[in-house]
Amino acid sequence: MDEDQAEVLASYIVQMYELLTNHFFKEENVLFPMAENLLSAAEKDELEEKVCTTGLQ
Repeated sequence: MDEDQAEVLASYIVQMYELLTNHFFKEENVLFPMAENLLSAAEKDELEEKVCTTGLQ
């Protein structure tokens, strides 16, 4: 890998880091609290069961 390719790769890595950081922030601060408020206890139990049985933990 030459220097130009390394710079391009580093740029992609920074962009991906920013994208994932924003994504995780929105999950933790918007999506999960919203789901906590909107889903019933039964829906939360069903969701937990599906996550646990599909290996998405």
